[in-house]
Amino acid sequence: MLAQLSTPFITIAETIDPMVAGDDPGVTITGPETITSQQQVELKVTLSASAGKLDEDGKIAITIPRGIVKNSSDLVNNLVIDKPFYLEDPAISVNTDGNYMLNVAYDHTEINPNGTVNTTFTIKFQAPLISEESTLPGSVDFIADLSKGSTIVSTDTTTSEVKSAIGGLPILSKWSPGPKKTIDGVNATLMNLTNPSSNVFAISVNYNQQSIPNAKIEDQIPVGTKMVDPDDYLPVTGDKTPIEHLRIAKVTQRNDKGTPLAWVYETEKFQNNIHLTETGFSIEFGTLTPEDSYVVMYAMEVTTDDSPSDFGVRYNHVELYTNHTFLRQNDAPIALDESSYQSISLVKRVKQTTLSTTQGTLEYSLALQSFNGSIAAGTVIADPLPEHTRYVETIGADSEYFTVANYNQESNTLYYTLLKDIPEGTEKTIKFSAIFSHPEAQAGEVITNRAYINYAGTDTYSNDVTTTLDGSAYLTKIDAETKNPLAGAKFKVIDADSGNIVLENLITD
Repeated sequence: MLAQLSTPFITIAETIDPMVAGDDPGVTITGPETITSQQQVELKVTLSASAGKLDEDGKIAITIPRGIVKNSSDLVNNLVIDKPFYLEDPAISVNTDGNYMLNVAYDHTEINPNGTVNTTFTIKFQAPLISEESTLPGSVDFIADLSKGSTIVSTDTTTSEVKSAIGGLPILSKWSPGPKKTIDGVNATLMNLTNPSSNVFAISVNYNQQSIPNAKIEDQIPVGTKMVDPDDYLPVTGDKTPIEHLRIAKVTQRNDKGTPLAWVYETEKFQNNIHLTETGFSIEFGTLTPEDSYVVMYAMEVTTDDSPSDFGVRYNHVELYTNHTFLRQNDAPIALDESSYQSISLVKRVKQTTLSTTQGTLEYSLALQSFNGSIAAGTVIADPLPEHTRYVETIGADSEYFTVANYNQESNTLYYTLLKDIPEGTEKTIKFSAIFSHPEAQAGEVITNRAYINYAGTDTYSNDVTTTLDGSAYLTKIDAETKNPLAGAKFKVIDADSGNIVLENLITD
């Protein structure tokens, strides 16, 4: 017999504090552990919120110490953002301490109110030359303040140690003033794909003032690159016209530590001693005395369409010879930059919005979607089931992407772990069934459920899905052949225990 449902009652999932490492809504900021000379600094700023929490416009203000930024235009030009974010006007301001403030706003109408909010944008800028004489502090703080409306609701800080470059005057060295980033454990120069002339590489020869008979360098550029004319790099006087994309300058002045301070171009002097090869070039300097120290400069353009991961780390290589005998070698690693905006969301749905009895099956779905960037393997979806509800089985899940269900009966929580990255623009859905059983349930009781994922250290919750016990029953007679409902069918309802007729002459319309 159908249970009699009367007084309203609310059933919800067990309460779990979503603020594991941040607020809800919350902001987190991460940066490098250390910042070295001319390094590309990357700050990742994450906005996380449970469904429906961002119901008005707001902003994230990021405080960046002025002295650690070589060029403030990097803060805007290299910023990796997308909807719902946009730059305020002005995008960069200066606070009372003289530090930069990057002002990033969000449009709440671009946010799905029924899904979790998990978005990360990246701020990239080059640090200045940090020498042993630098006046920068030993560490710098980067601060992110999240405002909802005009009220700050979350703040986070990350600290980076500042390390100066170690001085030295080698007999041979190769380097680039471009931004650096550690890739595959190697501190590599990041190649600019839109302005190749800025990819300047310099080779210093005999900076330690030795005598080198019949000095010659042989340079080999990496596969997938070609030489181009370089931008100006050092403050050099004289004719800067390049020959075969090369500029050669001689040191004319040093400080009391021997560090070069001034140079003059002598490219034309060596025009007959420059020889191109299939993989680079060579230059014959002749015999070098302690007064003969040179720097060779050129730039490189990337000619391959390889992705950053396929490009990997490649080496710009140079060798120094004396009297045709190998003397020294040096490498300048290069790589391509890779950093993208990320936005992902978790949405929960239930098939049964009503139940007519105190016991029934509920079919839930969990949709994990990447709008920008990929969702990393290892991401865990957790679903604390409501009271009086127990997991039955997984109805549908792509085994290539998700583990089998891990159901903790004690906490009544269901877990699925992502086995491989979900690509950008892709949604993967899990469907599972649960049984609700509560003999004492009353009409109007609401079964509420939501799931969550942990993103950037914070648990963010999906939308609530609800099933209402409405105390009604629907009787339908189906045509055996057509499977269509039949009108005029007559029913009676009998108590299974007593055999008494509860209702009769029920006719379908």
